[in-house]
Amino acid sequence: MGRQIRYTPEQIISKLREAEIILSLNRWNEFFGPITVAELTPATVEKFILKLEADGRKPGGVSRVLSDGRAALNRAKRLGELTNVPFIRDVPRGEPIERAVSIDQMALLFDLIKSDHIKIFCLMMANTMARPEAILQLHRDQLDFEHKLIRLNPEGRKQTKKYRPTVPMTDTIEPWLKLMDHDHVITYHGRTIRSVKKTFHRLKALEGLPNDFSPYSIRHTVAKELRKRGVPPWELQGMLGHKAGGFRTTEVYAKYDPNYMSKARQAIDDIMEEIQEKCDTQIILDKPSDNNTLTGAKTEEMVGDTRFELVTSSMSTKRSTPELIALLWPSLLGQHMLGVIIILPCLAR
Repeated sequence: MGRQIRYTPEQIISKLREAEIILSLNRWNEFFGPITVAELTPATVEKFILKLEADGRKPGGVSRVLSDGRAALNRAKRLGELTNVPFIRDVPRGEPIERAVSIDQMALLFDLIKSDHIKIFCLMMANTMARPEAILQLHRDQLDFEHKLIRLNPEGRKQTKKYRPTVPMTDTIEPWLKLMDHDHVITYHGRTIRSVKKTFHRLKALEGLPNDFSPYSIRHTVAKELRKRGVPPWELQGMLGHKAGGFRTTEVYAKYDPNYMSKARQAIDDIMEEIQEKCDTQIILDKPSDNNTLTGAKTEEMVGDTRFELVTSSMSTKRSTPELIALLWPSLLGQHMLGVIIILPCLAR
């Protein structure tokens, strides 16, 4: 249909929602058909919004569809494919959804996880409060062990409205990171993964987790716990990547301040200890020795291809032979998607 908008694999990966973008633009094309951009009036857009709502889409879903179409049109204008684009209004999203779960449910989550890379992903989510895509893209170059910092925004990447802050490296996550054996923190058989949605769909189908459980539930749960424990709001906002009012968190001086987000760091470690007390899965490790680091790890002591979990004497005495075999046998299932160029149709000139 007329001209087409092209998204490169890099642009798609950065959003981690290529399927949603394709579906969104399909909704545009199905509703409007072969019309010109000049015929895209406020009145026709209102009918489109009513149709999306009638199909059962919630305000957030309607907003995403409108946003994807708006972005496609604006990009076409920047590329000179269109001379003018119409105004596409947004819809109110309503109150934020409460996604937090209990400490008991967090413990259940770790006991339900069967794959090392998913366990590390969940540990990183809990200890950094980052968004899922920031964790999946995290590279060893973003880890500052000297100053105990994790730079969620890689060098050279422009910050977006989903701001990626520099957060403290907790005592809980530091030993796990020092045992990583690949360039990226989250890998499966040496390869990066682009999404954990399928895994979380399977997890929430199990008894004990809510139907709407997602990686964001981990982020929201830790945020709720930090507020309950009296962590200053500016530290919580800094961890979440939010900027508001006078509480503006900057990374310029972060590595020079030994108290950088210290209350948030301690509270997260306390939360992880509480979770450990309620679950059988090991999530808190002893600090590895200096020769068990990124550059000199004793790989024969690590489990599976991910090489994260040490087999210690305490583990061997607490676990049965079948459990140890399960720990030592790498997971057979994984997620990997090949990068392709997605061609997304846009409205004709």
